[in-house]
Amino acid sequence: MKSKSKNIKPCFHLDEPDENGKSEYESLSDLSDLWCDQMGEQADYADEEIKRKTPYSKEEEEIMDHLVAAWNLFVKLDSTHPCHNTDFMNGIHKCQGTLMHRIVQRDYPDDFPTYKN
Repeated sequence: MKSKSKNIKPCFHLDEPDENGKSEYESLSDLSDLWCDQMGEQADYADEEIKRKTPYSKEEEEIMDHLVAAWNLFVKLDSTHPCHNTDFMNGIHKCQGTLMHRIVQRDYPDDFPTYKN
């Protein structure tokens, strides 16, 4: 096992596609277990799990997933007015902005206080 480095960063070295155009890693999420130390060498920490902290609570993540699903369903509908997609998109963005505001309040309570009803 390599020695721990205080400065570990993500290491994204995509491999070359095979003859079918497929790569071992299809997306950055497939690379979540690859990390590099300062020298750019792959770190192997079998006893240590390094994960990206999600900004969402379980409920907020579920809401965000539903917003994405709502958008994906809406754009499949036949258009009845040229502004409807933009209007719906703006509504989704308004909802996402409210969720982001909750995250900022949680992470920076001194700067963005929470007001209970």
